[in-house]
Amino acid sequence: MTINDVHTISAIFDKQIKIFKEACEYILHTDTKYSEELFLLLLGISDSLESLSVLSKINKMRDCYVISRMIYETTINVLYISATNFEAMKDMIEYTKEKSKFESARSIATDKEAVFFAFDGEKHIISFSKNNPINMKGDPRDWTGVNISNRINLINKQYGDMVARFLQIAHLTIYRTSSDIVHGTLYGMRHSLGIVNRKNQSFSVEGMINHNFSTIITLMLTVSQCVYSILFAFNKELGLEEYEKQYNQLLEEFLKKGQEVLKK
Repeated sequence: MTINDVHTISAIFDKQIKIFKEACEYILHTDTKYSEELFLLLLGISDSLESLSVLSKINKMRDCYVISRMIYETTINVLYISATNFEAMKDMIEYTKEKSKFESARSIATDKEAVFFAFDGEKHIISFSKNNPINMKGDPRDWTGVNISNRINLINKQYGDMVARFLQIAHLTIYRTSSDIVHGTLYGMRHSLGIVNRKNQSFSVEGMINHNFSTIITLMLTVSQCVYSILFAFNKELGLEEYEKQYNQLLEEFLKKGQEVLKK
């Protein structure tokens, strides 16, 4: 396998991104509840898809994991909100309002001193103090009290097994490993080298490169299925049949070409 194989897959991926962006623009101009807020979430997915495409082409597998996690989690949120008939968007908006209250002042403290950052509307201040002057009590950590498994369960009830399975596969493929990579663990680095859970723990540059290529292709496929889940679900809600059809054809092409490449 070579980087040219990854570029071949990325070319299909880029076509998928284009269709998704067109669908997002269509959604923005519908009478959907909270269409502007929803569009911002979809825009986040679109931006991350483009970042993933760039990173894939230069063999940055670790960073591809992190970007894939962002896409996966935002997809879960979008589909969960849709599955609740957009009632959960109220929770998202309330979380945003509460979180914004803590945006202008933050702090972190050790036994020796506290470092705090503040913004008064005109200038930023970074200071050091023996006592922590910033009260972060009440800063919300999660936008919903519903865990991922239960969100997927509700999505499954609304949109069926295919969507739920794509999300579950994405969770198993992306979630844990991306956490270790983000948190800078040895496991994350060993995974990058392709020497996790193998009897032969020897390192070779060729082995690492092939591992990276195959992982990147797998991540792009997994993410592609997540994005298709959005188009599939919103086709039921808003009539995105043409976008779903075009994207599905590219997904089938991706699967076929991906299988050929991974067999090399």
